[in-house]
Amino acid sequence: NEVLEKVKEISKGAFSNCESLHSVYIPNGVEKIEERAFDECESLRELVIPKSVKKFFPTLYIFFAFFP
Repeated sequence: NEVLEKVKEISKGAFSNCESLHSVYIPNGVEKIEERAFDECESLRELVIPKSVKKFFPTLYIFFAFFP
């Protein structure tokens, strides 16, 4: 998808409070995920981050849910 190829950053709060969000596959080419991008996404169970991401600022929820 041409749009996904141009995405380089997921901004602060981009998916905040998305209660029905269960899984996210970040496309290759994204280099940065800002803080609180997935804040309060309590249904999120799967987050796939490609090696192209060099800066990732997880919230405490993401940190404890995915990096126990």
